[in-house]
Amino acid sequence: MHRPKVAIPTILTLTLLALALRPAPARAFMENGCGTGKCVDCHSLTVEEASRLVKPLEIDRVTEVHESPVQGLWAVEAEKGGAKGTIFIDYGKKHVLQAQILRLDTKENVTSIRKVDPTKISLAGALLIGRPEATKKIIVFSDPDCHFCANLHGAIKAVVEKTPDVAFQLLLFSRNNDPASIRKAEAVMCTKSLSMLDNAYAGKPIPAPECKTDAVTENAKAALAAGVSGTPVLIMPDGRMIPGYRDADAILRLLKEGEPPAGKPAK
Repeated sequence: MHRPKVAIPTILTLTLLALALRPAPARAFMENGCGTGKCVDCHSLTVEEASRLVKPLEIDRVTEVHESPVQGLWAVEAEKGGAKGTIFIDYGKKHVLQAQILRLDTKENVTSIRKVDPTKISLAGALLIGRPEATKKIIVFSDPDCHFCANLHGAIKAVVEKTPDVAFQLLLFSRNNDPASIRKAEAVMCTKSLSMLDNAYAGKPIPAPECKTDAVTENAKAALAAGVSGTPVLIMPDGRMIPGYRDADAILRLLKEGEPPAGKPAK
């Protein structure tokens, strides 16, 4: 999944970036300081405040603020001239950065990865792929007519076969409100047939829905509420929103990255 970048001039020099991201002095890690917990316990940035801060950049609208993958920076979702993109504001609220954040080990672009609260996502219309007793469950927003969703479906089946302790809760809907896609999704939801789901992803004919169901509509509402704008999207157990296709190994790696260190409980 790709989104156009916001055409915003970079106003942060390498020198300022180094200052913004340099290690904090030891006193910042005293009792009750940021070092004793999450930095967001001490720092905050609202959409309204971010809008004021970036006003000189002539940005049309700030839509969301969340933690960035890099400590010390807020990720600010913004719109300018019809384009959407992510810019970054440091915790000191003095510098702005327009850039991509890449992981050095995988070269993966993690610029727009954000977190949501999985417990607030309605799963009433979810299809379970995997064992009900699996302790690690990943939420998936998917479209029966999405090519990358079909590829992800194959990866999901491979993960479940390889790791029985992982299951997926699939929320099927039409990303562009297409009547044909809605009909396919409704047919699958009426029967809750995983073999029919396989056929849908394979592009095979799907019979008309056997019932009247609002599950697909409710799934679309859940997607909208979670900020899902395309498919596929994975919601990891720790709330990370991962857009786009991932193979089985990448999904398992993402799961491991979200696990707490040994001896520490998950937050």
